[in-house]
Amino acid sequence: MQAKRDGTESEAPDESRQSSVAEKISIYNFLPVALLGEGTYGQVFLVEDINTGKMYAMKKLDKREIEEQNMMRYTQTERNILASIDHPFIVKLFYAFQTSKYFFLIQEYCPCGDVSKMLKRKKKLSEHEARLYIAEVLLAIEHLHSNGIIYRDLKPDNIIIGEDGHLKLTDFGLSKENADSDFTSNSFVGTYAYAAPEVLKQKAHGKSLDWYLLGALLYEFLVGLPPYYDKDQELMNDNIISGALKMPRLLSEEAKDLIQRLLKRNPMDRIGAGADGASEIKAHPFFDTIKWDDIINKRTKLTFKSKKKVVRQDIPIDAYIEAIGTADENRVENWSFIRQQ
Repeated sequence: MQAKRDGTESEAPDESRQSSVAEKISIYNFLPVALLGEGTYGQVFLVEDINTGKMYAMKKLDKREIEEQNMMRYTQTERNILASIDHPFIVKLFYAFQTSKYFFLIQEYCPCGDVSKMLKRKKKLSEHEARLYIAEVLLAIEHLHSNGIIYRDLKPDNIIIGEDGHLKLTDFGLSKENADSDFTSNSFVGTYAYAAPEVLKQKAHGKSLDWYLLGALLYEFLVGLPPYYDKDQELMNDNIISGALKMPRLLSEEAKDLIQRLLKRNPMDRIGAGADGASEIKAHPFFDTIKWDDIINKRTKLTFKSKKKVVRQDIPIDAYIEAIGTADENRVENWSFIRQQ
């Protein structure tokens, strides 16, 4: 069963049936408009649906690179989470399909960039702005946790801004599914500036990891830098594990208290770590002016809506399609997906 926004439940999508339907969706349904970005394992294109004219962001992931770097587990995790989640503050996956050379994820296109770019322009946020943004992220994490998912990679780069100015979490490759108890990771995950002490120590971590990261995000919103930040990575790591947290005097007592309680070094001492989870954080005085029903229904006004101008690029269609390969070779099971509209 899946919970609707009004608190009722609906039947979860039948993925086997969706997979068969998704076979009818392919790269030929989309025209490339522009290259939005490139990474280690692929590219992100702005594409246009040839039937509806709707714009999407298309992640094209190189199968060979993923296999050679043993990243298949992370790639499948991202696809699984995006296919199972439907929330206003989490990026929406519409289609997933593959060819012999690539995996494809067709996601909603958010033209206003990510929060890191917003912070570069604004430097830092007022407490009013930070409160509204953090409330949206908090609800997204609460929804993930209720579905047994730990996000693990909360940072400004992984929060994109929709056309309406509201936030959406993206990039779930490092997330942990079926995480109803703490677990130990044998390798570092995330970004050092936003790492929690238990991650740096490679100790067992659970859902309270995300609450530490929420505190780090709130701190950066209000101060302009991540907590414990230093250009020297080794010194920064030492600061995260045992250094003193610098708290500007201009912050309200409510903001200071919430940050300090989210950034507790002992994961079990953090606000939100107990049985009440996100509800304990939502009840903190920092959020006294927040009406949570207004947040989930996007009735709050957020002013940052700086759309990125995308110029249609001359991408040769023949070469684009030829480079993709065939649809029938090297198939990976349980990848195809289509979201019911």
